[in-house]
Amino acid sequence: MRDVAKMLEKLGHDVVEKAPVLPVSPGDALAVITGANTALAVRLAEQQLGRKATEEEFEKLTLVTAHNAGKRTSIDYVAAQLDAFRIARALAEFFTDIDVMLQPTLCLPPLKLGQLDTMGDLKTIAATLAAYMPGTAMFNMSGQPAMSVPLAWNKAGLPLGMMFAGALRRRGDAVPARRATRAGAAVEGPQAGGVRVAATPRDFSPPSTGSPSPSVRRSRRTAACLHARSRRSCRSP
Repeated sequence: MRDVAKMLEKLGHDVVEKAPVLPVSPGDALAVITGANTALAVRLAEQQLGRKATEEEFEKLTLVTAHNAGKRTSIDYVAAQLDAFRIARALAEFFTDIDVMLQPTLCLPPLKLGQLDTMGDLKTIAATLAAYMPGTAMFNMSGQPAMSVPLAWNKAGLPLGMMFAGALRRRGDAVPARRATRAGAAVEGPQAGGVRVAATPRDFSPPSTGSPSPSVRRSRRTAACLHARSRRSCRSP
């Protein structure tokens, strides 16, 4: 990701370091919300079947997710929604002085077949997914425009996606995603320059509690953000 940030800087973008300060873990909140929706889908299917659903109709992971969601209360669901709103507001504040945020789409190489076995032992799936895509859940909640662009390659010759996220619609800015498009299209040539880019420290992770934001001069710029749960889970190319 650092190579991509340097490339954008050479093409005329203003690159600095900056990271959003999130009040809670996006993954935890999303798990409660998607779990409840999964449980409802299974319930509706069981009503049509006239019996309990089995692994003939659903994957084991789906049934376990629905079962665990049934242990939570309506208060837990509303609390998760509130956390999602808090995350969205934190991101809105983050985007008041930047144009676009850049981060790796995924933080691990493509997983091998069978590594996510949704019909087998489920003990490691949650941890694997958390390390694989730690930085995408927050945009599922905020509803901001985002896209993945293959701007790097690993040693095995596989593409590494860089995710550009734009702000929600601002007054006088009908298409905020245009800024993300311009940054993502920087490889087309110097004419794509002009977007200000900010890069976070390589060990940045979406915190479960608020933490001080890195100091950065205030102006609208693009944030190149590296999201990971640990230093080892997401390294710059």
